Amino acid sequence: MTGAVSLVAAFVAAPALLQAQELTWSGSVDYAAGSYVFDERFTTFSLFNSLSWRGGRLSLTGSLPIVAQNGTAISLVAGVPIPTGGPDNGTVARRQSGQTIGGRSGRGPRGTARRASFAAAVAADTLTDSLTVAGTGSYEVRVADPTFGATFTAFEGEGALRALDIAGWAKAPVATVESGVGTGAWDYGAGASLTLGAGETLLFADATWWVLGDMPDLVLEDALFYSGAVGRRLGRDWSMLASVAASTRIVASVDPPVSVGLSLSRGVGRRASFSAGASVGLSESASSIAVNLGWSTNLLGGAR
Repeated sequence: MTGAVSLVAAFVAAPALLQAQELTWSGSVDYAAGSYVFDERFTTFSLFNSLSWRGGRLSLTGSLPIVAQNGTAISLVAGVPIPTGGPDNGTVARRQSGQTIGGRSGRGPRGTARRASFAAAVAADTLTDSLTVAGTGSYEVRVADPTFGATFTAFEGEGALRALDIAGWAKAPVATVESGVGTGAWDYGAGASLTLGAGETLLFADATWWVLGDMPDLVLEDALFYSGAVGRRLGRDWSMLASVAASTRIVASVDPPVSVGLSLSRGVGRRASFSAGASVGLSESASSIAVNLGWSTNLLGGAR
């Protein structure tokens, strides 16, 4: 079932739109670094912004990432940094298992060295200007592909089974392959998430099947992205979450990404929360280290 079909199915549940409505803004600032399958180290800074509208059991979400990275070899695939080679994706396609290959780092595909403000770079994905970060060299700032989704809550309860959600997603190819942050193709996803509870402890499981569009010289295999987590409240406002995330193989010559993480979050009042977390990669296609700061706040309704 593609993301587009899931969106249509969600709208069939129109009566849910007449119930109490919520509008939530959430996002995160992420840092990810690693050599992946290359002989150079790549660093990615990402700003994710999401706006979600919920009416009854139906939620609609739109997310837009803004990415600054010191090369074009790492692309966002289903929101995860993956070593595709970017405009050099043919090199990754020809890679032999275990081989380390040269990456494209520094000032972008044309060696551009012009400096621009972050705000100016956000104005258009086609900009080739760079943002210089002290001590780390020149970083290209790009608007990555937006993602749209619909989630239908099939079940909500207070017992051992707390929630069951079904979701459909679509990623639009706004960023070019040359930008180093996009694959140049539509992606579609459909999946489900499960929440279980026992006292102050919650268990989370999520699985989404993504139909991935291919790059010009690199086939991206359709993949199952899945994760599991254990969360527990620490007093009134604090909570801790330990997680593991992985996927099936995306690039034929590259091991699939696997990572484990730990995060801490705090509720602020009844409408907002903040979180901080870190993860480490356990496979060659995962970031060696990733750190994130996140937030979520209700702009309309849904007081917590």
